Amino acid sequence: MLLLVLMFFFALFLTRFGVLDFLFNPNKPPTITMTTVLERIRLVSELTTVRYTYSSIIRTERDLPPILAGLYRDSLVLVAVGNVTAGIDLSKLSESDVQITDGAISISLPPPEVFDCFLDESESYVASRETGLFASPAPDFDVQARRFAVRYFRDQSLEQGILNEAQAEATKVVETLFGTLYPDMSVDATVKPQSDAIQIAETCQ
Repeated sequence: MLLLVLMFFFALFLTRFGVLDFLFNPNKPPTITMTTVLERIRLVSELTTVRYTYSSIIRTERDLPPILAGLYRDSLVLVAVGNVTAGIDLSKLSESDVQITDGAISISLPPPEVFDCFLDESESYVASRETGLFASPAPDFDVQARRFAVRYFRDQSLEQGILNEAQAEATKVVETLFGTLYPDMSVDATVKPQSDAIQIAETCQ
């Protein structure tokens, strides 16, 4: 009976501190945390394009119970600097999108898209790497942190209105361009409604 009681409390101990979860699920995905700053917003050379630049400190670590952290800890800190570019693809503009009536030009622009997401490799680097006594560094921690950063930058830019800014910039540029070409006519540029699925480049996935 005493042996059964001791076995019960030992099993309870292992469950309480997450040891059983670690033993039966050693490949559990790591925990990733980050601090992000939007560094600057600028227009790039295409004129109808806006680029957001971010910097982040990303910490990736193996998800372990506290009792095992000292022995099997594996963590990485990545300083990530990345860019998200959005705009309107004027190559999708067709003749039917430009209507000319008496003294007026109406232009219907395609909806804005996310063109590109990427890390600036010249500014991004691994700041530190720590492993426990019995741990070997996971070879994919760096890759996981970088992918996480790119997706996070994408989501942040969408939440902070990069598409709206790209749309506003595009209409302004197109109206100025056509106004210069046809100074005697009024110019009105609008953007077609966004479909349910925003066009996002593969580099942002």
